[in-house]
Amino acid sequence: MAMKHLAPLALMLVMMAACGSATAGDSASSASNKTFAFLRELGLNVDQITQFNNDGPICFDSIVELNKEQEEELLKKVGDPFRMEDGEIEGSFSLLGIRALPAGYTLILYSVEFGDGSSRIFAIYDSEGNTTDYLDTGYWTDQHGIEASDDYTTGESYGDNTQCVFDSPTTMKLERKFNRYSWKSDKENYEQEMIKEFWKIEKEYLYRITDKGTFELADIKTRQSGPVEPEMALLEEISDMSYYTGISALDHLNELALRPDVKQAAAAPEGQASYRLQGIVEEWYRTKPEQLLEWMSQHRDLSKNAVTGILEQCFSTGWISKESLIKIIDNMPDGETKKYIEDLTAQWGPADAVG
Repeated sequence: MAMKHLAPLALMLVMMAACGSATAGDSASSASNKTFAFLRELGLNVDQITQFNNDGPICFDSIVELNKEQEEELLKKVGDPFRMEDGEIEGSFSLLGIRALPAGYTLILYSVEFGDGSSRIFAIYDSEGNTTDYLDTGYWTDQHGIEASDDYTTGESYGDNTQCVFDSPTTMKLERKFNRYSWKSDKENYEQEMIKEFWKIEKEYLYRITDKGTFELADIKTRQSGPVEPEMALLEEISDMSYYTGISALDHLNELALRPDVKQAAAAPEGQASYRLQGIVEEWYRTKPEQLLEWMSQHRDLSKNAVTGILEQCFSTGWISKESLIKIIDNMPDGETKKYIEDLTAQWGPADAVG
């Protein structure tokens, strides 16, 4: 039986209540910074937005809902991973906090709620309000029930928790803990108390913010305690791929997907490996399709290129429509690359398509 989950918004409020970092309005000097001028021009009250002015763990004590005009301006690129083929954004975005960066850049942390899930997204803007880069950091607080008693008083779960720490004006790290544990709870409010932790994986993703206003993954550190199930350890390796930045992320993903153990896991009908690999490649397609197709063109030996096969699966399963691909190919500037991609994808489409 599945365990009872806290809703994403409730989890967010719990995190906010537990934090004690800078609050909205605590630093008038930062609020007066010209860096935030583009936010004021959109009608946002900067003094009412949590400002991450100090180094250390960040917390947010305000949630600012965006109106239609603000969404259209701020989410031009940031919303791409959640943009449907009709151009509409799936999910509800809200603004959690801001930080002034060197050289006139601004960092904004968003929350996006979609279905029964949520994600945290960092975005960098120049002084004119143009998006220079963004980073989807996934769920920050999540639980996956493994089993529970009928009255939900005992059970086992996977936990997945992340916090962000600023080390300097231009460096930040995501500290993430993924664990399996048993718990007990009372019948009134289902608040859980951990009984035993079977294992945990702790990750640190260190990012530099460049002078061009982009994120650059500098290092990943991993610590593990306890015997982790092989399947979960492998899924964690795949999940790491979504934290990489730049075009080299595709090289790392390809190297991982070519490994025999990953290939075997991805071929398993009931496994999660294929689903996660497709999710990473699909996001590349939705956000940087030209770079993805160019990378595929530069890696034409399909025996050494697993990414192309994963993208084809996204079409086969119906995650991506062929119509969207045709439009992208039509706009490709290089004729030879365009011809290769056109021929390569000519037969791609839903697995149950007729003809």
